[in-house]
Amino acid sequence: MAGYYLMPPVNLMGRGSLQKTGSWMEKLGGRKALIVASIGEYGELQGSMVLEVLKAHGLEGDVFPGTGPNPTDVMVEEAVGRYFGQRCDCLIAVGGGSAMDCTKAASVSIGRIDEKSGKGKDRKDRPPFIAINTTAGTGSEATSFAVITDSENHRKITVQDWTLMPDVSINDPDLMLSMPPGLTAATGMDALSHAVEAYVSTEASLFSDGIALQAIRTIFRWLPMAVRYGDSIEAREAMCNAAFMAGVAFNNAGLGYVHALSHPISAMYGAPHGLVNAILLPVVERYNLPAAATKMATMGSVIDEATYDRYGIDHSGFRTAEKAEKVVEAMADLAKEIGITGGLSSLGVTENSIDDLALAASKEAIGINNPRKGVLQEIKELYIQAL
Repeated sequence: MAGYYLMPPVNLMGRGSLQKTGSWMEKLGGRKALIVASIGEYGELQGSMVLEVLKAHGLEGDVFPGTGPNPTDVMVEEAVGRYFGQRCDCLIAVGGGSAMDCTKAASVSIGRIDEKSGKGKDRKDRPPFIAINTTAGTGSEATSFAVITDSENHRKITVQDWTLMPDVSINDPDLMLSMPPGLTAATGMDALSHAVEAYVSTEASLFSDGIALQAIRTIFRWLPMAVRYGDSIEAREAMCNAAFMAGVAFNNAGLGYVHALSHPISAMYGAPHGLVNAILLPVVERYNLPAAATKMATMGSVIDEATYDRYGIDHSGFRTAEKAEKVVEAMADLAKEIGITGGLSSLGVTENSIDDLALAASKEAIGINNPRKGVLQEIKELYIQAL
């Protein structure tokens, strides 16, 4: 069966790659960039850092530190207004997935792209776009997805089209050395959820499987180190690569019920996306075992190789079902090891909201590639198990 694989045309990885932003912006034809960053002092600092890099290259920019943890349609509109008001001709996102998604959605409004379908005539219909990643988790710098919260109806809208992919992605591990342990843990588990869901997806391919397995191997090997020793450039660079690979994998294979169940929680409660995914991942993958045991068992061999048999998954004599079950246990154990110990109730989720959450999750198109299809009652039960 014929297919195609999607990723940004240019991807810079490694220490010092931030300094190449100006030269690539110039190659894309940009002279003044709207630099979209997170709300607050930290976002302003990141935006100013990028601006200095541009100035050193003889270019201009305007910093818009206006993206919240779960970017809304209002934030997108403000970014678009700033872009035109400052007469910019290109976009640069600096930050994690929120800054990336806000910038992607802004490009939709700036270019001649249908806002409901996300379909564009061509990449030339939107401004040149550079994505500078500062968290090793979302993989958004490598994808054609954008998730925006409808501020009026408190629901997340997922838009996907190849035109939303950045022209250039930048992963410089030096930018991640200041990430605190909690954020490192949550974003790392977000990356793991991307890789796992892509691997067991009904749309998985040889291409996405290879990248997803390598991401899983790398995350189990290096995430605890990155959380424990945040100043380890080796661990940070490994997680940069892992999160990027996980992003490419799910960009081509899709996601599943972890994200379908996660989005309504973030929209209704404002809970951090990566933290919610970390809690849901073992619950959903245990549910998926009847449909994905063989792949889970293969995943177990990779995990044991990466962690020197620390989880005891690949012992001889284990049947496929036993190995697959131990993989689910390893996901939960990894989360605990890096400090993620509570359930959804620790994030404020109550049993009273389960019906509304399950109904919203059942309508999430992002869950269509989950290997096991569930009815509404089963989705409710998954939420209850995760509480």
